[in-house]
Amino acid sequence: MLDTTVIQDLLEKTTDGVFSLYLRVDPAYQPNQNEQPAWHIYAKNALSDLSQQEGEDTNWKTVHKHAETFINNYSAQSKALVLFVNEEGVIDSFNLPLAIENHHSIGEIDVVPLLWAMDEYERYLVVLVDNQQARFVSASLGGASTNEEMSIDFDDYDFGNKRFIHANRGDSIDGQQGSGGDNFADMKAEHIRRFHKDVAEQIRDVMRDLESERIILAGSEQAAHQVKSLLHDTVQKQVVDILAIPFDSKDSKIATEIQTAALNYERSNELDLVNEVIGFAKASGRGALGLDDVRKALEMQQVELLILPYPMEDETLASELTLSALNSGASVELVHGSAASHLDGEGKFAARLYYSVSEPENA
Repeated sequence: MLDTTVIQDLLEKTTDGVFSLYLRVDPAYQPNQNEQPAWHIYAKNALSDLSQQEGEDTNWKTVHKHAETFINNYSAQSKALVLFVNEEGVIDSFNLPLAIENHHSIGEIDVVPLLWAMDEYERYLVVLVDNQQARFVSASLGGASTNEEMSIDFDDYDFGNKRFIHANRGDSIDGQQGSGGDNFADMKAEHIRRFHKDVAEQIRDVMRDLESERIILAGSEQAAHQVKSLLHDTVQKQVVDILAIPFDSKDSKIATEIQTAALNYERSNELDLVNEVIGFAKASGRGALGLDDVRKALEMQQVELLILPYPMEDETLASELTLSALNSGASVELVHGSAASHLDGEGKFAARLYYSVSEPENA
């Protein structure tokens, strides 16, 4: 799974003389269903731009050759392709399970769109459960161009034997009750509890595999609540919501049902984060607000987390701040909607610092 360490590695491998290419290759995307897919047309035009650099530097001719060979042999395997090429060959390529805008640049390696895509798309584990079976679905919550719209994309995650769990029902449960009705009821309840405990343990394993921090439980609400109660405390805190979604629902139905809950959770988290950093800046000194203070903190490598509104009108400034944060080992968070509006009224840019840089105002 992609994370910021991948971005750091790319920046350390090379910076200059790079062709960076971002393509929306999703076969289900209507413009890609033409005889010549839209992504292929864009790639050819990007290569044409690259060829114009060859007269100024012969190294670009080699870059062009490597990039053209890769693109000509490429077949769409996901929703997006990210490609980085220099004169030595392909630095790295990524097939992403999320939609991105077509984009390319020539010169310094351009990792900012990749970082933004990683920030915008959060991985969710959706678990539908009843008293006899559990179903695991991996979904990505993806940001759209507008502030209050998001999309749900289902990932092709390899669950192995973890996609479904079935209760191992014994004859004593499915057969006749026997002479003790109460004993049978107790035995059945214990059987269900053990099954739900198995599901809870499986959730913990899958979350670790996914490297995700968000869970939505669905199916039977009663069963979902019992599973939640059996989760380890650290995993239980990652449950975003419990929804009444029928177990056999199609992916499209699940996506529609979880969208509101996921969106509300993300926006609430973003607003809490912005409020926290504003509070730090005004009280403890562990925060910076406004472009000048954030730039100063970045230059002094005091920033733990850079917070930017999304989308930003000035993409050049956004890239500058993002790369500055990455190069100093900081993380980047993009905020939307009410969180972005609130941040806009407090200087538009914010950063959470490693330590206090000023005395509290009331000290």
